[in-house]
Amino acid sequence: DRVRRESFTGIMQEQAARGGVDVTLRTFSMEWFARWLLSFGGDAEALAPAKLRGLVRAHAQAIAKRHA
Repeated sequence: DRVRRESFTGIMQEQAARGGVDVTLRTFSMEWFARWLLSFGGDAEALAPAKLRGLVRAHAQAIAKRHA
């Protein structure tokens, strides 16, 4: 539900999967999208592309380091 309310860039595809929903979204900025995705905490996962997964991981590591 939150993705539908806050998806500023548009939902391209949505399908039920693994007890949740896989959503394909357009974005104007991979960096912005990685940070937005992190705002979901552990309730969301970047599946693709690899660049997005890497950005999410890097930001999460920086957050964990800051709060260690």
